[in-house]
Amino acid sequence: MDRADPDYLSLLIVELDNPVIVTNANFEIEWVNPGFTRTYGYTLEEFVRLRGKSLFTASYNSNISRALNRAIKQRVVVKYESRNSTKDGREMWISSTVKPVFDGHGKLYKILIIDLNVQERKQMENRLALTDTILQSVGSLVLVADSKGEIVYVSPSVDRKSTRLNSSH
Repeated sequence: MDRADPDYLSLLIVELDNPVIVTNANFEIEWVNPGFTRTYGYTLEEFVRLRGKSLFTASYNSNISRALNRAIKQRVVVKYESRNSTKDGREMWISSTVKPVFDGHGKLYKILIIDLNVQERKQMENRLALTDTILQSVGSLVLVADSKGEIVYVSPSVDRKSTRLNSSH
């Protein structure tokens, strides 16, 4: 199957696990792939009934207008993150990639949005930030080593202590 074949490309989008949203040039949601329904739990009809057909009302990101304007005016792909809710009430962090599509005359034709669930990454970032805050508040020397014995973290107090040690010489 030729990669430029529209059937091949359609198959990729339909089979993609990531949610894909397609809007028209008026930012009205026209289509979502099965990955959207698997991730959020909503069919297109349910989602539109709950959040509205306009991407501006449907988006969980309050800065969606800014992202869309930048993507369209600069003709670039724009990425942003937001907290979204699923049909069953779970909240998750999503990284969205917005791609404007223009017709042969340079006029906006469609908007493609591909979402990626980044909940695990966000949770890890939060744990690391908390750990960093705790370690910075510790007045003692803290070293963390990996399973090979390589030092992967040295508390900020080491700089303070080594400065004091060096200045006492």
